[in-house]
Amino acid sequence: MARKSIQLLDDIAQAIAAIRTDTAGMSFDDFLSDGAIQRSVIYSLGIVGEAVRLLLVACPDLANKRPEVPWRQAVGFRNRVFHAYWAASCGRSRLTWTRWHKSWRSSGVPIWIDGEDVRFYEPRKTRLSCEEAVRLLQQNADSIRSYGVRSIGVAGSVARDVADVGSDLDIVADMDLSESPADRYFGLIAFLEDLVHCEIDLLTRDRIKEHVRPTIEADEIRVF
Repeated sequence: MARKSIQLLDDIAQAIAAIRTDTAGMSFDDFLSDGAIQRSVIYSLGIVGEAVRLLLVACPDLANKRPEVPWRQAVGFRNRVFHAYWAASCGRSRLTWTRWHKSWRSSGVPIWIDGEDVRFYEPRKTRLSCEEAVRLLQQNADSIRSYGVRSIGVAGSVARDVADVGSDLDIVADMDLSESPADRYFGLIAFLEDLVHCEIDLLTRDRIKEHVRPTIEADEIRVF
């Protein structure tokens, strides 16, 4: 039996209440260390997205009437949870949550649909060259430093100048994460994705595993 709109709204409210209850008093670092809570939160976010999807089917004009609500972002995360569960990591959950809060404050952020995924930046139509990546990072150095970045470099396929259109950008950064670590880390990812229009793989220099450090450092091109 199909659920009524009021029931779907109640499902959304209960899922949000469950997230608040499950994470009450937790820092984001506490959240990262608790696998059970991570799974519970990701599942609850999936419920929000599914209820939103059904609500938009029942009330197709709702999104136009309330454009400030990030409806499609919610459905996009639901698609990750139920159709690409391997991509629904706690890190991406936090990044999605950060984007949702940004959209609430600014009456919506642009999104682009890519299959069943939702991207919060316009995907590139051309490959990202090493020269372009370095130039963009240098031009935006002050903004990047505002996230606690002391130094930053480009690594991986972009640094080797062999990236294709769908490649992500590997970034190595020395960051001060002593204050608001999650906001700085995931905020920097969001800023860089908006800047270069591709997915960012952000490595902090002190967290690089020793067995891969020589390879990463051999590729890295230091920007500042």
